[in-house]
Amino acid sequence: MIETSAQRLAARELVPSEEGKPTAEYSPRFIRRFTRVFWAFARIWFRPRVDGLELIPPAPCMFVGNHSGYGVMEIFVLLSVWTRRFGTARPVVGLSHDVGLRWPLRWGVVRIGGVRASPRAARESLSRGFDALVFPGGVEDALRPFGARYEVCWAGRSGFLRAAADAGVPIVPVVNCGSHAQFTLLPGGASVARWFGLRRFRVPTWPLPLGSLALVATLVAWATGALAGGWVVAGFLFAFVPNPTRMRIGFLEAVDARRLLREHGGSAEAAAEFLRAKLQSTLRSLAEERRTPWG
Repeated sequence: MIETSAQRLAARELVPSEEGKPTAEYSPRFIRRFTRVFWAFARIWFRPRVDGLELIPPAPCMFVGNHSGYGVMEIFVLLSVWTRRFGTARPVVGLSHDVGLRWPLRWGVVRIGGVRASPRAARESLSRGFDALVFPGGVEDALRPFGARYEVCWAGRSGFLRAAADAGVPIVPVVNCGSHAQFTLLPGGASVARWFGLRRFRVPTWPLPLGSLALVATLVAWATGALAGGWVVAGFLFAFVPNPTRMRIGFLEAVDARRLLREHGGSAEAAAEFLRAKLQSTLRSLAEERRTPWG
């Protein structure tokens, strides 16, 4: 049987690691240094407020959350919050999209515990006693339009719940309100992905930030001599630097995965939808406390 590149990547991510490390490339030293520097920025730019850390059960747990604003800064904020609370004595394995495991992103992703997202990877990590972090919505959730910033889109995915039930671990829902206001994403990303055939790369949608219009405008103006080159730099910054926005993170009460499955007649789809709706309700409640989308 011919082994696909995705299968080779998944196998490589599950190589046995040293004792106490979830993966061979996981680096506690890198995490401590990175979060120390990033937190100095995040505490000003994102002003995180975290609730519910005391509700987290002992490891292993599966943390399941909504994904927002490209899904990069919110992961760094979560990593920083976690490290400040638990240090690196309680590693968390993050289930990553394929894009995160390609150069140059891979270098950093694997050092903070990232592996290729799959039910197998989740079960493997949980069975070895490590927590797992899952964003079922993937890019569909992370790149939803700005108008849907208080919605949770999981695209019908439920494999995470079966993995948690198989491992016999609780699920801890994690909600992040405010992260999606980092960028003003326009609708139409799914159509762009379809036009350019990006779905074959597991990219069902493409980001269309409002700032990209400013970048295009400055490039055109520079090319025609209407603006100096410095304006192009400003266009890049407007397109790619996240807006300052207050992130409100909440760890909700843990849910017994096996019990949840039984309560929904063994249907992982129905049980996952129950969790999604719970996150959705909490997200909208937190949104009502905000004066603006940014805080």
